[in-house]
Amino acid sequence: MFLSQIFFREFQGASDKTVKNANYIFKPDGSLHITEIDFVTNEQLNREAKEKIDVSANWEDYPAFGKYDSIIRKERGIQFLLPPLPARLVLAYRVHAL
Repeated sequence: MFLSQIFFREFQGASDKTVKNANYIFKPDGSLHITEIDFVTNEQLNREAKEKIDVSANWEDYPAFGKYDSIIRKERGIQFLLPPLPARLVLAYRVHAL
């Protein structure tokens, strides 16, 4: 299985109002596309990695039924890409079987 996307949503205080959104799209060849949206300033930033990145930490063996810890872990060796994590953040993953 390959971790192809990570989504971040930051909320305003204790509300359900989204103030920032970031989407990291990984490809098995090491390509990376990042889209960041600031809903407060209404700005969108699209970036592409200039060079291929190491995506070896994005690969996982298919887990046994009920044993999903390996595919939902946050620590994957890609922290240098991630924004500082605010106190109230939703993190979601998209994993594809390849």
